[in-house]
Amino acid sequence: RQGHATARVAMGLERWAEMGMTRAMAACYKDNAASAKTIMKKGGVLERELSDPHNGWIIQQYWVDLRPDC
Repeated sequence: RQGHATARVAMGLERWAEMGMTRAMAACYKDNAASAKTIMKKGGVLERELSDPHNGWIIQQYWVDLRPDC
């Protein structure tokens, strides 16, 4: 709750943008509200939910737009 996760996600997204990527996919388990909140805070938009084949848990996949004009 000190902003460490948000800062780490931001650094990764900045690095990918520097490499020329325009979008990034981020994922977390549906019951991990803290991770979902962090992803959405950085602009993540929920793309889909799917079942983890190893344990049956629901995975949420988000797209984050990395273009500076968005």
